[in-house]
Amino acid sequence: MTNERNGTSSLGGEPPSRSAIWSNRRWPDALSLGLFFVSGAATLVYQVLWVQELGLLFGSTAQSAAIAIAIFFAGIAVGGAFWSRRIGRSPNPLRTFGLLEIGVAAAALGHFAVVGL
Repeated sequence: MTNERNGTSSLGGEPPSRSAIWSNRRWPDALSLGLFFVSGAATLVYQVLWVQELGLLFGSTAQSAAIAIAIFFAGIAVGGAFWSRRIGRSPNPLRTFGLLEIGVAAAALGHFAVVGL
C-alpha cells in the first residue's frame, strides 16, 4: 500500500518510480485548476474591455456600464445553459472546454482587429 502524501510504501518498500509519480492524477488536476483560474481571470479582463468599448460607443455613463455587464452575464448564462447539456456527452470534456476557450480568445482578438478597421 502506497502512502499518498510522501509516496513511500507503508510496508517498508521502495518509494515509487519517477514514472509512477508522473502517472499520479494530482498534477493534471492542479494544472486543470490553474487553467480554470487563468480562464476566469481572462474573463474578467474581457468584461472590463467590453465595458470600455461600449463606453466609447454609448458614452461613459452608468447606464452603458450596466448594459455591458448585463450583456456579459447574459452571455455567461446562455453559454452555460447551452453547453451544460452538451458537455456531458463529450468524450473529453476538458479538451472541449479548452477548445471553447481558444475560440473565445480568437473571437475577442478578432473583435479588436475589426474595430481597428
